[in-house]
Amino acid sequence: MSGPSDTFRQISNLLLAPAMWISSSIPQVFDVGRSISEQSDSNDTLLVPAGIAFSIWFPIFVGCIAYGIIQMLPKNKERAIFRDIGWLTAGSFALITLWGYMAAFPPPAVSAWGTALVFIPAMLLICAAAVRLTRRKAELTKAEGYMIYIPLSLLAGWCSIAVFLNWAQLGVHGPIGFGLSEPIVCLLTLAAALAWITFMIHKTGGNRAYTFAPVWGLAFLLLARTSADEPNMAIAVAAGIGALVLIGSAIIAGRKTALRNL
Repeated sequence: MSGPSDTFRQISNLLLAPAMWISSSIPQVFDVGRSISEQSDSNDTLLVPAGIAFSIWFPIFVGCIAYGIIQMLPKNKERAIFRDIGWLTAGSFALITLWGYMAAFPPPAVSAWGTALVFIPAMLLICAAAVRLTRRKAELTKAEGYMIYIPLSLLAGWCSIAVFLNWAQLGVHGPIGFGLSEPIVCLLTLAAALAWITFMIHKTGGNRAYTFAPVWGLAFLLLARTSADEPNMAIAVAAGIGALVLIGSAIIAGRKTALRNL
């Protein structure tokens, strides 16, 4: 039986999905605050990929808005899959919206810490939703797979690598680098990111959409480090190897899932 909590969950996802997009677009549209690219440039590290990598946000935003609309339909109000993931996605959307504000408006030092701290629970919530969604994928229609499963999985995958980029800024420009050189900080951060993403790939049974997002980011990280005025081959090689490791992990996890389902 449905109740007020179902209605509030539906409305939250419907409103918060576009709110993520709006929050990150305020500086460009209204010329106030720092844009996401300006925030990234002010805390540039060796882990920032080529700018085109961030274009992945467009299909993510569009897909999340489609999810918000679909789960709002009356026929979906009591569907178990939406009850299972709805509060997780709403929480993640809300925190990503807050991340956009934290990136644009507070003083740079506050912004660096604020975005890093907000991004952790945002990432964990959407990753938890991706795990549950993958396990219940058979409950989705083919169209819902394109408009719900893929964009939410992409968001989880992108957040899984982006959160580590955010913390790398504090390691390079902030107090948590412990005096290590920038390449060492970035290599250690990249290793931690790959460990988490590999874990998630196996938790999601080789979810290809989830895997695609960090591989996309690593590919453009490799491009950025090889085409820069001062190339850094250590980071480039690590990014290339990391992408191959993630692809291999997805293939292995997918085969294990297929065998379990026989």
